[in-house]
Amino acid sequence: MMEINEMILVIEKQRGEEMNALMTTPDYIKFAPVEKEALPLEVAERMVALGRTVGTEMEWIEYKTAEKSISTKYCKEEQQLIKFLQGGYNSTNQSWTFDSERSSSLCMEKLMAVGIDTKGRRKYSGFHYELQEAAFEQGEILHNFNGSDYRVMETLSPKNLLLMEEVTGNFIVAIGVEFYKRTHKGEGASEINYTYGMEWGHGIYLSSTPSTIDFHYIRQEYGTTERVEGLSGYRNRLERKFKQYQKLVKDDLLSDTIKKAVGTSMYEEFGTKKAEVFMDKLEEGRYDHGFTGNRVPKKGRAR
Repeated sequence: MMEINEMILVIEKQRGEEMNALMTTPDYIKFAPVEKEALPLEVAERMVALGRTVGTEMEWIEYKTAEKSISTKYCKEEQQLIKFLQGGYNSTNQSWTFDSERSSSLCMEKLMAVGIDTKGRRKYSGFHYELQEAAFEQGEILHNFNGSDYRVMETLSPKNLLLMEEVTGNFIVAIGVEFYKRTHKGEGASEINYTYGMEWGHGIYLSSTPSTIDFHYIRQEYGTTERVEGLSGYRNRLERKFKQYQKLVKDDLLSDTIKKAVGTSMYEEFGTKKAEVFMDKLEEGRYDHGFTGNRVPKKGRAR
């Protein structure tokens, strides 16, 4: 099934009225106005320009003909889809409608799968939830059925995650996380009409400023422990943890503020940010003082 960010939001403006539709890329290419003299290269350039709207909030591409204009962009995420369906991007002085018939059938199926009607309202009934087995990994993006996406910053335990909300940047300690497959019940339901998402039992909501968050306390309070097989097992775990830090510091999708905070924690714990220096210290036993032979905090593994 298609993803929400593969949908194209279309607003056609003509004679004082606006028509909204959701289209797949192939359907939009058939729908979009193309002048008779337009060269294939010009059409390709338009699609490249449309591609630049991926992941943006307010960047739209507009094409005009003698009779109408068409504004388009790729949908960023579920919240933007809801805003579009509610007329949030239409002119305030124009009447507008949503045209289901002009919309692509795959897009309409996706609306049904995520439980949103064509007016941008959530449908909370009529769904079947099937619990899935999942091993959450640092760095992956998880969709929540509340419409938001979250990046896994750290797996504190198999069911407790340190998350960052993708839009706001706020941190959340999600306790008791479960992963579900949601299918639509009743008429129109099918095996392909589904979506995956996670829910948690309880959340500790934090700020978007890493320097104000006590990550050491969070790990102690919400992390679990596991037995380590000897000193070599302890060193292997430290190496995996160091690589987790490295991956976060190099993640281009994270803000500079967050990467700086991760780098600071990395240096405070290991005394270096350089892999070769860390490995030398590890082999020399410079970190062995933390090994008790029994139990150490369990951290999430890197992807």
